[in-house]
Amino acid sequence: FGLVNDGSFEFGECGAGSAWTCTTNTTCSWILNPISVWGYPAYDGVLCAWLGGFCGGPNSNGFCQSLFIDGMYLDWKWMGYVNSGCGTVYVKANGNTVWSHTMQLSEHTYGTWNNASAFWGNISLAAYCGQTVNLCLEWTACPDGASNDNMLADYVTLNTQCGVATEDASISTVKALY
Repeated sequence: FGLVNDGSFEFGECGAGSAWTCTTNTTCSWILNPISVWGYPAYDGVLCAWLGGFCGGPNSNGFCQSLFIDGMYLDWKWMGYVNSGCGTVYVKANGNTVWSHTMQLSEHTYGTWNNASAFWGNISLAAYCGQTVNLCLEWTACPDGASNDNMLADYVTLNTQCGVATEDASISTVKALY
């Protein structure tokens, strides 16, 4: 557990070294150096992923890779450009949505990197512990076709090793065991 394979998107752009398989409905590059576009550095390293945005049209995109799930909770660093509050980010495992969130205007945090878990709570992958799954971060553009909410994502991690208790045992639980 910890930083996933290419969790900082440093292996290269989509189709040019990245461990992530990228999908998009536009022609833009979605793993990039954010300094050249927005003037803000990646959280870790030089590159990060750009979810959503506007590239000749509103973008719906995703970043997927086959990962062995050895941590119960997914987390990542993000900053959001939210001007409409209608772009939606998803976490999917083997095509199943395990978490989704429609961005809110209050989540316009460009210039500041945030922890996903601090904003939205733990994103549990516990049901997939010990399995290799196709894990995806995906974005669906605003339905109006004109808005360009988006998110930069970096430093994707799996936290709390699978099989490790996450709650303190109560006295009654300890007594029941002995």
